[in-house]
Amino acid sequence: MLQSIVKREDIPIEFPERDWKNWSRLAPLLLNRFCDSVVARAAEFSAEGGTGHERYLALYRFIDESNRKIADVFDNRRRSNALFQIAAAVSNEIMSFEELASFSEETRERVRVICS
Repeated sequence: MLQSIVKREDIPIEFPERDWKNWSRLAPLLLNRFCDSVVARAAEFSAEGGTGHERYLALYRFIDESNRKIADVFDNRRRSNALFQIAAAVSNEIMSFEELASFSEETRERVRVICS
């Protein structure tokens, strides 16, 4: 999603070692937290109004959208993708601003440019 807005070739490829280690530590925690929130929200669909089929379709759309967010942020995690994955985590509200603050000023600024 973000990659179509800002081209990878427009962003310098260097990614600080400290930030890579931070992302490698933080990503599994964020994934787990996001999945917990998806499961909790999915459980609420059975109590909502509408027919069983309507609730199923709403749940399916929700899971599909959640899966796309997971793919944007967590799939194919490697250093060359980290900056865009962090930006996707921020834009999808998977990473808090406090967590983003744990990255270098350079990385935070590059994330801001990608997200704007």
